[in-house]
Amino acid sequence: MGQFVEMKNAELYEFVRNYIADKIEKNSDEVRYSYFELKVKMDMDERDIDRFLKCSRIILEEHDYRVYFTGSKFEYKNAKRNVEDNEFMIAVKDVE
Repeated sequence: MGQFVEMKNAELYEFVRNYIADKIEKNSDEVRYSYFELKVKMDMDERDIDRFLKCSRIILEEHDYRVYFTGSKFEYKNAKRNVEDNEFMIAVKDVE
């Protein structure tokens, strides 16, 4: 795709903010980005993914989500969880 790398910061922020808003509307407890979603459906390259994830983290943390990336282990709602190899990110609503 390459278009995310070419976007100005304000454009990228607005795009990601809207993308996250759609995801939160479907499930406000958890926001998840899979490999298939970013790499295949959105055709992002590594630089696109990096910018997209950095921007997502900022936005989600501002909305009281805890953000975890591939390989991270965390506990949520009394369950031990992992961000699997086929997932780039999971953000969970901070309930504490």
